[in-house]
Amino acid sequence: SIYPKPRIALRQCNTVGLLLPWAMVCFVSVQGAFGELAFQQLHELSALYPNPKFPICKLAVGTDGNFYGTSTFGGSNDLGTIFKITYTGELTTLHSFDGTDGRRPFGGLVLAADSNFYGTTFGSGVDNYGTVFRINSDDVLTTVAEFGITNGAGPRGQLVQGSDGFLYGITQGGGTSGLGTIFKVTTNGAL
Repeated sequence: SIYPKPRIALRQCNTVGLLLPWAMVCFVSVQGAFGELAFQQLHELSALYPNPKFPICKLAVGTDGNFYGTSTFGGSNDLGTIFKITYTGELTTLHSFDGTDGRRPFGGLVLAADSNFYGTTFGSGVDNYGTVFRINSDDVLTTVAEFGITNGAGPRGQLVQGSDGFLYGITQGGGTSGLGTIFKVTTNGAL
């Protein structure tokens, strides 16, 4: 059984199934009474349109105790989603990317000190090299920054917030060598 929220030790999404590889099962790992880890399935994602698909991310815990993440596919345009899953397994899609606001969020979300979630999309933006986005507690998505080839292309992985308040991340391409960048961005979008 699930223990109280403070006992949560680990969050992850795992791919399951060979015939339907987009079907995901999200688990919560909890610390048991004797220090053991126990797993309980919270929600199995289906391939039915427009559900989130391929959530290859680490889940973030919100200030409300719910889990938040991204999926690379799914949503109303099949360009990825931002979703919330409650402690009891109720899944809600908060945002479906449409291509104008980004596409293919490969990394998860980070809850920043300003109580907003931040993440990246692999593509879209003015030059289609990706974006940094913010989603607030009212589920309003804002593009914070856009990548151009010189400052990076195709951000991958999860952002982290440093003690200096900047968000840090990596891109798989772009930069002067074309081999990627390590970047920092403010929550106001200075990249």
